[in-house]
Amino acid sequence: MTDPGPEPMTPTPLFEDLGASHPALNRFLRTPSGEERLLIVRAPMGTGAPWLAAGWVAAYGSVPAATRASAPEPTSESASAPTSDSEPAHEPTAAPTPASARTPAPARTSGRPYDGRPAAGPGDSRPAARPGVAPARGAAHGPLGELYGPEVRRRIFSWEQSGGEVQAFIDRVGSLLDDPDGGRVAVVGGHEVPVAALAAAFPTRLAGPDDVLLTVDEIEAYGAPDPARQPAGVPVQVPLRGQASAQLARRAATNGHSPKPLTPLQIHTRTGGWLRAVRILLDDPLGNHAAKLAVMSSLMRWLGGREDREVVQMAAFLPEFTEEILAAFSAHPAGPGAGPSLQQLQELGLVVRCSDGQRRMSTLVREALQMSVIDADPQRARELGEAAVDATTLNVGVETAVETALRDRAWKRLEGLILDHWVDLYMRNAPMLAQAVGRLPSHVISGLGATGIVSRLMAVTRADGMDFMPAVTRPDYARDETAQRLRVRTARMPLEPDRRTLTLGIAELAHLRLSGHFAEAAEAAQRVRATVDAAVDSLRVRPAVAGFADLQAGIALHLADRQVEAKAAYEAAYFWGSSGEVDFVKADAAGKLALLSAHMGNLYQTRRWLEKVDEPLAAVRWGRPMLARAAILARIHVATAELEHDTARQLLAELPFEPDSNEFWAAHASAIAYCLTLDGRLGEAEHRIEEWRQQRPYACRAPLADRLLREVSNLATLVGGRGGAVPDWDHNPMLANLEAMRCLWKQDFDGALRALHEPERTNMRHRALADLAEVIARAQATPDTADESVLRQLPLIARQGAELADLAYFHPFGWTPVFARLGMIDDDEAARIAAVTNPAGADQEVVPELTPREQEVLRMLREGMTRKQMATSTFRAENTIKGQLRSLYAKLGASTAEEALEAARHHGL
Repeated sequence: MTDPGPEPMTPTPLFEDLGASHPALNRFLRTPSGEERLLIVRAPMGTGAPWLAAGWVAAYGSVPAATRASAPEPTSESASAPTSDSEPAHEPTAAPTPASARTPAPARTSGRPYDGRPAAGPGDSRPAARPGVAPARGAAHGPLGELYGPEVRRRIFSWEQSGGEVQAFIDRVGSLLDDPDGGRVAVVGGHEVPVAALAAAFPTRLAGPDDVLLTVDEIEAYGAPDPARQPAGVPVQVPLRGQASAQLARRAATNGHSPKPLTPLQIHTRTGGWLRAVRILLDDPLGNHAAKLAVMSSLMRWLGGREDREVVQMAAFLPEFTEEILAAFSAHPAGPGAGPSLQQLQELGLVVRCSDGQRRMSTLVREALQMSVIDADPQRARELGEAAVDATTLNVGVETAVETALRDRAWKRLEGLILDHWVDLYMRNAPMLAQAVGRLPSHVISGLGATGIVSRLMAVTRADGMDFMPAVTRPDYARDETAQRLRVRTARMPLEPDRRTLTLGIAELAHLRLSGHFAEAAEAAQRVRATVDAAVDSLRVRPAVAGFADLQAGIALHLADRQVEAKAAYEAAYFWGSSGEVDFVKADAAGKLALLSAHMGNLYQTRRWLEKVDEPLAAVRWGRPMLARAAILARIHVATAELEHDTARQLLAELPFEPDSNEFWAAHASAIAYCLTLDGRLGEAEHRIEEWRQQRPYACRAPLADRLLREVSNLATLVGGRGGAVPDWDHNPMLANLEAMRCLWKQDFDGALRALHEPERTNMRHRALADLAEVIARAQATPDTADESVLRQLPLIARQGAELADLAYFHPFGWTPVFARLGMIDDDEAARIAAVTNPAGADQEVVPELTPREQEVLRMLREGMTRKQMATSTFRAENTIKGQLRSLYAKLGASTAEEALEAARHHGL
C-alpha cells in the first residue's frame, strides 16, 4: 500500500471551506525570495495568517491540481462571525484585486518556485476551475484562486497545536521537505515558534504581521468592485454583502435610512488592516464594537507570552510614533521606563504604515491596548496619557499634535491634548485653541469645560489678546449655578493635584472674575496655589502649567487688592516661567509684579521688574499687546512719580483712549485721571471718573478698582481746593496721607497728626510721605522756622521711598527751595515740581465770585436754616431758594451743605 506521507500535527484541520487567496498574498509573493520551501508565519490571530500560508504553499505549483479537494464557497453565515485562526471556516473569502495587482501564480510543472511573474498568455499552464464548482467571489482563476485541498492543508503546521516538542516538530516538517520536488511547507504561530531551530534545519522564509496586515489598496480590492468600473471622481466605497446587507436593509426600512459604507481608508485607519476586523466593517459600517472585540481577543493572545507585554501596551497612549517620541515617553517620570522601539512596534504589527507614509497605530488596536491598561489600573492609565502627550509635544510641539488630531478627527485624543496642554496652546496660539475647541463635538465640549467655561473663554479670544468683558449684571454668588458647580468640583482639588484638576481651578478663577465675584475668586486663588504646590511636590505638573496657574491666582488676588498674597503668587509664577523657559508666563508675571509694586507704593521694585519684562515679551508669539499692558501702566506710574508728564502722555497714547475690556481697566482709568489732574484738568478728571462708575457699576466693586478710583478722585478734589475732610481716610493709607496734607495746607497740625496716626502705612511710598509730614507737623515747622533736627530728618526719610511727586505736595507752602538746599532734589527736579499745577491751588486758585443773593443764602446755611426757613425769611419761593443753592454749590464745587460751608471757609468767604 502506498505511504500517504506524514500527517499534519494539528488534531483539527487548519483550513476548511476556504476559497480565494489572502488579499495580501500577491504582495507577499512579489517580495524577493530564494529557493526556500519552508515559510514561518508569525502573526496574531484575526489576520488570516494560515490563509496566507496556504496561498504560499499552493503557489509553489508542485501539488497536482487533481489532488486539490474542492469545497463549497463559504456562505454568508459561516463567513460573518469572527473566530480564531484555527477555525478558518470563518475566514473571509478574497475579493478581486485591482487590475494592476491581479497576477495569480501559474501552476508549477518543473519544481521551480513561483517567482511572481504571470504566465505568458493563453497557453499558460493554469488549470481551469473544476466543473461544477464556482470560484469564490472575486477569486482569481488558477492555483491562487482555487479551493485549497487536503494536499495543501496537510502542509500547514500550527505550532500552538504541536505540543511544544521542538525536535519532534522539526522531524515532522522535515519529512515533508525531504523530497526536493515535494512542495512547500508552512508553520503558523505566535512568538513561541522555534524560528532559530527551524531556520538552522531548513532554508526558511519568514513572514510577520506586516506581511498579513492589509493595505488600503488591498482592502479596496477585497471589498469593492473592480476600481476600473467606478465612475471617474467617485471615491471607492466597499459594498455591503450577504447577511449583513440584508440586516442593514431591514434596519434601513425600520429607521428610514441606512449607514453609509466606509471607505477603504476609513477602514484601514480603524483596523490597521486586521483581516477579521476589516471583514466586520465591510459587512456592517456600524460594527465598530464587534470589530474592537475581535481585535482585542487576538491582540491579547498575540502579546500574552511576551515579557515586555505591559510596556508595549503602554505605548498605545502615544498619539504619534517616532524614535524620539518613544525615547521621551520612556524617560518621562510617569512613563514605562524601558519602553519598546519603533521597530519592535512595527514587527508586532501594532504600528503600520499609512497611505501618507507615516507610521501610526490603528484606532481599534489603540483602544484595545489602552483598555487593558485602564482595566488594570485607571490611575496609571491617566498618568501614562499625560506622559504620552508630554513626550509628543516635546518633540513635535503641541500645535502639531493638535493639528494631527484634528486631521485624524481623533476627538478623544484632541480632548486629552486640550485638557493636558491647553495652557501651552493658550500661551502659544490662543486662536488655534479656540478653533480646536470649536471643532470638538458638542458632547466632548460639555465635558471638557465642566461648565462650558473653556468655550466661554475661547469666545472672547482675539488675534492679539482676549476681551474680558466686565460683569453687566449684579453679582450673586449664591445663585450663580456655574460658580456653585465649580466650587463643588474643586473642593478636593488640593487632595488630587494634577493638570486636569488645575484646569478646573483655573476655570473657576476665570468664571468668578468674569462674573464679578472678586472676593470668592481670591479664595479660589488660594486653593489653586495649594494645588500647584501639591502637584509640584508629586511631579505631576510642568513648569508651564504651574506658572500659568500661579499667574491666574495672582491676578485674582491682585483684583481683590490682597497685595501681599498676590505678590507671592506672581513671584512663584515668575520662578516657574524662568525655570521652564516659558516666555509668556515670565513676561506676564514680570509686568504684573511691576504694576503690583506700583500699587503697593514701591517704585524701586517697579523699576526692577520692568527691567525683566522686555526680553521675554519679545519672544512671545501671541498676546504680546495684552501682556505689555501691565508693564505700560507700571511705566506710567514711574513717569508720573518722576513728574515726567510728556513721557506719561506718550505711554498713555500706546493704550486705548478709553479703558477697554482688560481686567486691569481700573489701573488704566486711574492713570488717565491722574495725568489729567497733574495737567490741571481737574473737572475733566472728575467727570471721567464719574462716567466710568456709571458705565461699570459692578466692575467698580472690585476692591482694586474701588480703591484706585477713590484715591485719584479725592486727589483731584484736593488739588482743586474743594471739599472738606477726605472721606474714609481712616481706612486707606493713601487717603489718610491726602487728609494729612489737607490739614497741613490749613496749618491744622493736630488734624494732620490724627490722620498720620491711623491707618498703618504698609508700603514704602505711603510711609515716606507720612513720615515727612509727621516731622513737619510735630515741629509745626515752616520753611523759615524749621530747626536742624527737622532739616536733618527730611533727607533721610526721603531716601526711604519718597518720589518727586510726593515732595511736590509740600511746594505750595515753600518747601521746594529747602529740599533743593538739602540735596533732596536737583535743579531739574525743582523745575519739574514748579511746573506742576499747584497741588494746594494756593498760587493759581480762583476765589469764586458770589452774587449778593448767593452770599445771603450762604449766610443762612451757616446759621443752620432749612430751605423752607430761608424762603420764609426772605419772602421768596422755596423753588427760588433751591435754584440759588444749586448755583452756590456749583461755584463752591460742593454737593452738600457741609461741603459748601467747608469750601467757603477755605476761600475765606
